[in-house]
Amino acid sequence: MTGFLKRTEEFMLKHKKGLFITLILMAFVMTALMFMFEEYYADDLFYMRKWDSDELLGSFADIVYFQKMHYNLWGGRTPGYTVLQFLLCMGRPAAGIAGACGFFLLVKVICRAGLTQKITMPYFALTMGMLYFLNSNFYETIEWYTGAGIYMFPMMFVMSAMIPFFAWVKNGEFTAKWYHWLLLPVVLCAGWSLENIAPTMLVIMGLILWMRYRKEKKLDLYMTICMILAFAGCLLLLIAPGNYARGEEFSGGLMAIAYRGHGQINAWFNWLFLPLLTAVLAAVAVHAEDPEYLKNDRCTQLLAVWFVLSNLIMIASPTYPERTTIGPLVILLPLILRLLEKYVSGNEKREKILALIAFWTGISFVFALLSIDLLAIVRSAGVYIPH
Repeated sequence: MTGFLKRTEEFMLKHKKGLFITLILMAFVMTALMFMFEEYYADDLFYMRKWDSDELLGSFADIVYFQKMHYNLWGGRTPGYTVLQFLLCMGRPAAGIAGACGFFLLVKVICRAGLTQKITMPYFALTMGMLYFLNSNFYETIEWYTGAGIYMFPMMFVMSAMIPFFAWVKNGEFTAKWYHWLLLPVVLCAGWSLENIAPTMLVIMGLILWMRYRKEKKLDLYMTICMILAFAGCLLLLIAPGNYARGEEFSGGLMAIAYRGHGQINAWFNWLFLPLLTAVLAAVAVHAEDPEYLKNDRCTQLLAVWFVLSNLIMIASPTYPERTTIGPLVILLPLILRLLEKYVSGNEKREKILALIAFWTGISFVFALLSIDLLAIVRSAGVYIPH
């Protein structure tokens, strides 16, 4: 048995690059198939139609009018719902590819936010798997069209907007290139994203901007513009008339206290338990070797503060649904990657072990999606399979 395991390890390490390329391509195909064949459910059927009509959306003008009414009567997450409606209008093959691209971009920006070195395939594969296995509600945040539109894509915008800020924290320098200026609309959408993420993102942006000002004695133009745009987006998110019209549906008094308590307790000790445990174990391992690292690494500290704030701020909300924890999870994943990078960097044996864990995590993710895809494909052929 020991000999078999050793030969397996040797084979995987010898063909590491080819295996990981195959794995990531398979993951992309499985993710695209998931979106291609996923059933439209509940809210999907509502958002694929014109406002107050049974007619399907037929033009960009239909989406604009829908979002105008939605903003006034339901809520302020306009960019996410707009992305959702575009996905629903695309048709299955195009929407499947677009959804897979959105998921893979989210994986990439998570890696970029946390890692100091170049993104390697093991870290990419590991992040794919963590987004599935550490996510308490993968269906409602990524697999479901409405979930992908209002959670997956907005979190991709958020982490994209934060990459320049974390790049400065990690490297001590950042100069905006021409393509960064083209991505400023993404920063606006990041602020106009999720109620527990956008305001706390502004706090982290402000802290990093202040840190840079203290060091360089001047404000960076690009980062300042980013923060202004993010603030404008956050303002549009929070002042939406629909937020307050919908807020009247929730009860007050003891029921409100119970809802808030339920959300916080479940977020910390249930829905986010596994990612928190992973982060704590990684931190303990790093601290055992370098007791000064956690005290001195500003990137890790800022991610931890952002994670805590993004949870605690939900006390202000009447409810804290399980699916909303996708935001804190995405914030915590770069922290986990950063700690793992610190722990294995320069240690050949640990790097090999991480590669093996990453591969099996990634291949498990592929087969988990394959099981989802098989049922979805059979259902799309008209076979009744109970959920």
